[in-house]
Amino acid sequence: MSAHRSRRSRRAVAAANPIALTGRSFLAIGTLAFASAALLWHAAAFAAPPSANPSHAPIKWVDANGRVHYSDRQPSPQALGRGTSAQTVDARPVAPAIGDPTLPWALRSAAARYPVTLYTAADCEPCELARGHLAQRGVPYTEKRVEDAADLKAFRELGFGKALFPSVSIGPEKFTGFESIGWDRALDATGYPRASMLPARRDPRTLAPMRPQAPRTESDAVADAGRAASPAGNADAKAAGTDALLSPTSFRTGPNPIRF
Repeated sequence: MSAHRSRRSRRAVAAANPIALTGRSFLAIGTLAFASAALLWHAAAFAAPPSANPSHAPIKWVDANGRVHYSDRQPSPQALGRGTSAQTVDARPVAPAIGDPTLPWALRSAAARYPVTLYTAADCEPCELARGHLAQRGVPYTEKRVEDAADLKAFRELGFGKALFPSVSIGPEKFTGFESIGWDRALDATGYPRASMLPARRDPRTLAPMRPQAPRTESDAVADAGRAASPAGNADAKAAGTDALLSPTSFRTGPNPIRF
């Protein structure tokens, strides 16, 4: 009987004060929602992978088996190998300290690490094709021309198998004869861009002597000064040099040689 009366009294209170009941219901719903959100947050915190690197730079780390990993998230302490730590790696490698700073970074990097040297000879049609191919691809290169026996000896000492021209060295690799497909494969492997990145109106070629020039000695300077002080001797030497270059040997023999 008392329980029945109690239920009747609660119904009467609810009928008399519906706002109190509604507020109590909202409080219960809010408490339930807060508890659910807290449970979801804890579940997500335990299930989520390690936090992302705020700088968005890749992370390099080594696991217990010695394998190197790159990731944008910090590894867990358990995943790291003993005595190792995660390191931030720049997304873009540092520009090489050597090379032409006016070149785009990709081209400058390849040219600094794997310089290209073209070896040519006079009256060489394939050499002209090789120059055009390197220029079309935008590869900076140094050209060295083999002009005499001393140059040929210096060329052979570089390790080329045959004295055929053009020849090219791309870093440590050496190629004899012009073969565009083989050259392009080597350029691709060493990181040269496939499309030209050379600045407009920029000549890719730099001329250099085949062998280093011998330093001038004090005796050379004295001899030059003596020739300059003797106009007659200088004129005779110039005439003799011109005669040797322009007059065929057969024309300089006999009692009445013909001179140009």
